[in-house]
Amino acid sequence: MLKPSESRISLALDLSAHNSDEMKDKQALAIIHFINYTPKPLMIMIMLIIYN
Repeated sequence: MLKPSESRISLALDLSAHNSDEMKDKQALAIIHFINYTPKPLMIMIMLIIYN
């Protein structure tokens, strides 16, 4: 089994592989970095702010 963060990484990499555009790859890497290094409570706060 993959850890949740690993499955998100592989998903993001799959998505970026479909778009050979370099900007999309950089964006995917930035998202991965954000997901991995942002503390979970802070992530939840940000998600609540974005979706409300």
